[in-house]
Amino acid sequence: DYAFNMNGFEHVGALVPMARYDDRFAKAIGKWVLNVANASRLYYSAFLPDDMEDNEAWTSVYDPESVIAYEAILENPSGPYGTGDAMNGGWAETNLGLYGSSHIGILGAVLEQTNVDGVLQLDMLVTDFYRAEAFPTYLFYNPHQEDKTIIAELPQGNFDIYDAVSNQVILTNIAGNASIIIPAYNAVIAVYLPAGNVIEYQLNKAVVQGVIIDYNAEVNVTNYPPRIKSLAISDSVALINTITTVYCTAEDKETSLLDYQWYINGELQDGSETFEWHVQGEPGFVDIMCVVKDEDELTDEKTITIKVVEKINYPPVIENIIAQPRLIYISDTSYVYCIASDQNGDELFYSWQAQAGSFNGSGSAVTYNAPDEQGIFKLYCEVTDTTGAFTIDSLNVLIKDPEQGQNGEIIAKYEFNGNAWDQTGNGHNGMVTECIYTDDLNGNPESAILFNKSNSNVLVQNTDDLNFKDGMSVSFWINVSQFYDHESYPISHGNWQTRWKVSIGNKLLRFTINGNNGIIDIDSETELTKDTWYHVVVLYDGNFCETYLNGELDAMATYEGKINTTTYDLIFGQSLPGQSGFNFSGNLDNVRIYNYGISYDTIIDIYEQELSSVGKIDAEAMSLLIYPNPVNDILHVELKVKPKEKISICLYNIYGQELDHIKITANHDGSIHETISVNHLPNGIYMLYIKTKEKTISRKFVQKKY
Repeated sequence: DYAFNMNGFEHVGALVPMARYDDRFAKAIGKWVLNVANASRLYYSAFLPDDMEDNEAWTSVYDPESVIAYEAILENPSGPYGTGDAMNGGWAETNLGLYGSSHIGILGAVLEQTNVDGVLQLDMLVTDFYRAEAFPTYLFYNPHQEDKTIIAELPQGNFDIYDAVSNQVILTNIAGNASIIIPAYNAVIAVYLPAGNVIEYQLNKAVVQGVIIDYNAEVNVTNYPPRIKSLAISDSVALINTITTVYCTAEDKETSLLDYQWYINGELQDGSETFEWHVQGEPGFVDIMCVVKDEDELTDEKTITIKVVEKINYPPVIENIIAQPRLIYISDTSYVYCIASDQNGDELFYSWQAQAGSFNGSGSAVTYNAPDEQGIFKLYCEVTDTTGAFTIDSLNVLIKDPEQGQNGEIIAKYEFNGNAWDQTGNGHNGMVTECIYTDDLNGNPESAILFNKSNSNVLVQNTDDLNFKDGMSVSFWINVSQFYDHESYPISHGNWQTRWKVSIGNKLLRFTINGNNGIIDIDSETELTKDTWYHVVVLYDGNFCETYLNGELDAMATYEGKINTTTYDLIFGQSLPGQSGFNFSGNLDNVRIYNYGISYDTIIDIYEQELSSVGKIDAEAMSLLIYPNPVNDILHVELKVKPKEKISICLYNIYGQELDHIKITANHDGSIHETISVNHLPNGIYMLYIKTKEKTISRKFVQKKY
C-alpha cells in the first residue's frame, strides 16, 4: 500500500550479498532486484503524471532533472502516486526526500545493465562490507522464457568462470569478454577464477587458492566436525581469587554427544559445556582454549584471552542530578546536587560546569547562579574516583525572565463532580460517553471521572475561544489504570496532526503542539506509575514548552510561533472524536485550560490548593495533623496512637531519598507532638511517612521560603 524508497534501496545492498552465502535464494533475489530497479523510477517526478504526485509544481522549477525522489509511493486505483509523510506531519514543505534519495547510490553500485534487456549484472561483493577475501562474483537473473547469452566484461587476465548455482565451471581460460548463458527463468552466480586453478573442497565449500568460491557446493559430506558457535565469559577482565564461568556453545550435525576439553595457558582443566574457572596466579593475560570433539575424533577449537587483575575498578555511577528549583529566574540561584555511587567504595570527587551561569561551592551539592538571559542550559557534573575513573552526566535547567510572562484567562474548568460542566461559565460543557464518576484523589465520591471502556470519552464542542494561538496551559490530575504498547490520549484538541494533545507512551507523558513553525514534542523524564495520582501542567508561553509533575518542572523545550487552529472538537480520553484505538484508561480530575502560559507561582498555587488534603485516605489517617503547610521553618507533626507506642517519622524528597529519620515514643495518652526543622531544605515537595507497628500514614508538604 505504501512503499518507501529507502527501504528498497537499502534492502538491495543487504540481500544481494546474502545470496552468495546461500545460493538457494539466488533466483528469488535476482528477480526481486530486477523489479526494484524497474519500479524505483516511479519515485521520481519525471516518470509520474502531474496529477499522480504531490509536488509537481516544485519539481518542475527546482528539480527538472528529477534528482530527488519522493519519500514513498502510495497505491492508488489510477496507478502509483508519489507522496510521503513530511507534509502531513508538518516537518517539511514537500514530500521529496533528499536523505532517502541519496541511498540510490546503493543501486548504482550493485547493478549494471547487460547487453540483454531485462538481465542485470549484480555485484555481490560491493555491499558485503565485512566479507573475507573473494574473487569477483556477479549474480545474473534471466526473466525471459528462453535462455539468454550475456556478454560480461572481464578484468585484465585469463579466467575460468564458475557458477555457484549449478556448482560447476561453465567457461575456461577466457580473456576480454565472456559469453555466459543464463537459463530461462533462472539465475547464475558467476565467480571469475584465475585460469587453470584446481578446485578443492572443505566439507561442503568449494575453495580456490584458499578462497571460498561456493558456500554450498552440494558435496556429499558423510561426517561434519563439531562447530563452536560461541566461546564467552561474562567479563573480559577476571579478578584473582574469584570464580568465573566460561561458556562454550557448540553443535554437530550428526550427534549431540560432544566432549569438551578446557585449557588454561596450555594446561588441561576439568569442564563440560561450562567451565568454572578458579582465577589464580599473578596479574597478566591468560589464554582459555576449549576443544570440542565428536565420537569420530573430529574437533573444533577456540581461544579467548582474558586479562587477570588484583582489583577491578568500576567507574562511578551518576544516579541523578537534581536542581531545586529547576525553573530559575534570571540572575537567581538554585540548589543543585548529584547523587552518585561507586561499586568499589572509592572516595568520589565532583567537578561542576555550566553552559551558562556559574557555581558556588564544591562537592556533591553546590549553588548554581543563573545567567541574566533566558534559555535552556545544561549543567554538567563530572564524578571521579581515586583511580581517575570518571563519569559525566548533565541536567537541563530552564532560565526565565519573570517580566516576560504572558497574561490571559482561564477558558474552561472541569471538576467532574458528577458532571462535565464548564465551571468557568464560558459554556464549554462536555458531553460524556461511557464514563463513570468515581472517587477523587482525596477519596471524595463522584468527584473525578473514570475512562474504563474502549469508547469512553468527554466531547467539548469546538469554538473560537478554544482555538487560542499565542500560548496555552492545561492543568489536571491524572491516575493511569492501564499502559499500552501504543499511545493513549487523556486530552486532545486536533491531535498532533492539527493542534495539540497530551498523550502517554512508554509510561511517559508527551505534550505536543502543532504550530506555524512545525511540530514540537516533549516527553516527561519521569515514568508514570499505574494507580498513582499525579498533578500535571503542560504549557506554552511563546518561548518555551514545559511539563510539570507534582509542582516540579520535569521536561522543557524551546519553541516559538503560533499554535495552529483546528476544526476538531476538544476531547478527553481519545485522540480524535470517534477515533478508537488510542483510548485513555484511568481517571482525570480538575482539568483547567488557559489561553496563556501560566506562571510557576500559579502552578504551585493550584497544586497546593488541590493538594491540601492529600493523604487523608481513611479514618485512621485523619488523626495525623501537620502544619503549617506550606512551611518555611518549623513543621509541626501531631498524631494520636496507642499509649507509649513507638513510631518512626521518615522524611523523603520527591525522588524517594530519605532525608531524615526520627524515632519517638508516644505519651501515656498516646499523643505525639513533634517539631521538625526544615529551613535547610530547598523549595519543593516533600513526603512524611509515619510508621507504627500496624500501619503507615503518609502526608505531603510544601517547603516554600519567602
